[in-house]
Amino acid sequence: MPDAPVPVFRENKAAALVFLILGAMCLFLGRPPMVSGWTFTGAALIAVGVAWLLPVTLELRPDRISYRSAFRVREMRLDALERFYYKAVSVRLYGIALGTRYSFKLVDHGGQTISLGMRMRKPRDLGEKLVEYTSLHLARKCARSFDSGREVDFGYIRLSRSAGLQVKKPAFRGLWRRIDRIPLDQVSQFGFRRGRVLIWRKGEKQTTGPLIHKVPNAFVLVGLLETLCPDALSGSGAPVRPEPGA
Repeated sequence: MPDAPVPVFRENKAAALVFLILGAMCLFLGRPPMVSGWTFTGAALIAVGVAWLLPVTLELRPDRISYRSAFRVREMRLDALERFYYKAVSVRLYGIALGTRYSFKLVDHGGQTISLGMRMRKPRDLGEKLVEYTSLHLARKCARSFDSGREVDFGYIRLSRSAGLQVKKPAFRGLWRRIDRIPLDQVSQFGFRRGRVLIWRKGEKQTTGPLIHKVPNAFVLVGLLETLCPDALSGSGAPVRPEPGA
């Protein structure tokens, strides 16, 4: 049988054109003799547009991730991958929803990173493919750590067989954070809600939790909880909604 095609993602030329058009409009508003902040804004937008027109290629190969741009080349082995950060933020202007801004970051055990975002074409599809591509490998790695008795670090959430879950939750309108310790046999529900990773304790009607981008490997964590807490209700099948944005 022929090998499966390698998923390839490229630069977002449509977004680059938007920057160029906005930049041209700003330059028009700031044309002499009325040179002002419009001129500098327009120049900056055009510079971003030109940079985004430069070619970028991301290939998700069976054993590695290959990233190539005009400025750098990165190769990351899949077995070296440690963390996958997922971020989706709702963009609003005066209460009007303008869309969703996506960004993703991959980190290997040596600290090398590959950061991706709106410069890539179809960022939502890219995010879904990255979740699918990374989850199996990261789940195996996290499961081995958990089974060996070690604490598994998911950023704002930590998981271990002895201590259960330790969740950093916002307190007093988000001015500081508190640690909520939840034994695994006390978990009643978990999943993604309102751009956050939420875990309910038995008897708890309302809860809060960290934003998804504060929880690396968030999808793996929810998958592990489905195995460790089979009696709890899972919201992993629900789509991940964007975080509230300005």
